Amino acid sequence: MKYLEPILVFVVAVLSLIISLNKWSKLTNTHRLIVVSIIAFLLIIAIVQITNIATDKVEKDKENEKQSLVEKINAKFGDLNFDGEPVKQMRIGKREDGATLDLVDGVLSLSSFGQLFPSSSGQLLKLAIKDNRLLVYTIIRDGNGDVVAVIDGDTWTVFDDGYEYNDDNGKAFELVTKGDRRVFFQIEYKNNLVEISGFLLNADGEGLHIYDTGIGDYGAAMNPVVKSNYENRLKEYEIPRIFKYPRGKYFGVRQ
Repeated sequence: MKYLEPILVFVVAVLSLIISLNKWSKLTNTHRLIVVSIIAFLLIIAIVQITNIATDKVEKDKENEKQSLVEKINAKFGDLNFDGEPVKQMRIGKREDGATLDLVDGVLSLSSFGQLFPSSSGQLLKLAIKDNRLLVYTIIRDGNGDVVAVIDGDTWTVFDDGYEYNDDNGKAFELVTKGDRRVFFQIEYKNNLVEISGFLLNADGEGLHIYDTGIGDYGAAMNPVVKSNYENRLKEYEIPRIFKYPRGKYFGVRQ
């Protein structure tokens, strides 16, 4: 297909040359209509093909960017040279009396929950504080393990058009579903503690779903997610949003 465009251009050029060499006057009206129709048809094909090639290139560039960022974040998990101070604890949910999780070198891994995920592994996120701002390194995935978004420090890149995000320059990050704007991932740094809610999933679509329950000793739930229960969890529990949307209109504006 990559040779189709120059061939079409050549054919159009030949037909145009026929017209320019005073052959046009010798053609009947029917033949003129046929020539014009052929030229128009070939031009349409060329335009469609060029558009498809351009679209394919955009998609390929997007996929390359995604893979590059995923590799970069995975490398960050094992990098002990921090840009800032590693976060040692984070709170489950948003209640002040909620339980906290200990992080190892700022990293939360599924290996810390061996009983819940005996056959799964993978680092879920890495957190650091620099100049009183939260730096987040994570690959946000859906229930199929597909990459939805990547956070590299304080920079978001969203790869799934079904989601949108908002943030406020290093204090809070939030990803919601488009349309109903249900919180999928949420993390905030306040009062010297990091609070987290939403989904943290690995490449197998397994991981954690964290949300406030309002009941119980810890005030929040942290339940295992596997493919069989992902859809139910996505619909059943609603986490209060931090920000207003869309971001283009309400950048960093809270509810």
